[in-house]
Amino acid sequence: MSAPRFRVAEPADAEQLIGLMVRTFRETYSSDHFGICRPADVEEYIAEYFGPEVQQAELADPAMRTILADCDGELAGYGQLRLGSASPAAPGPRPCEVARFYVDRPWQGRGLAAQLMRECIRAAGDADPLWLGVYEHNRRARAFYAKCGFVPVGRSTFRMGGDVQDDCILALQPNRP
Repeated sequence: MSAPRFRVAEPADAEQLIGLMVRTFRETYSSDHFGICRPADVEEYIAEYFGPEVQQAELADPAMRTILADCDGELAGYGQLRLGSASPAAPGPRPCEVARFYVDRPWQGRGLAAQLMRECIRAAGDADPLWLGVYEHNRRARAFYAKCGFVPVGRSTFRMGGDVQDDCILALQPNRP
């Protein structure tokens, strides 16, 4: 793998980004991964949030910032920041949510996720706090976020199709790069 290139996505990236979003979301929430996510709920979420119109709107929205990781000419991961998005569990004057963060399976375990998170933190600027929600059963993601300096600050619910799940709300520790 050559050195990854990171950049802010533009509306022209929507089609390629949607392919990555759908693939990584299905892989993450497949029933064989956690054993409890119903395929119909996964597909309902994908249809609602990863369609072309939704992604075109998100990529054009000044309150959203999507950071792409490009490896060897292919999208290998992405992080989406929602500027100004507050959580009751993580109050602060300049909130920013890491709304989505995924690395494609072929690039997992190679250090790309840590690099992508550093780019997201940099893109969030002076966010206070920088926070995210993570599925309580996703131990691997929770361990990764802890390694990046995120600490538990509360809980929330997340609706995927007809399933209401519990999420852990994490915020970046102060004074972390």
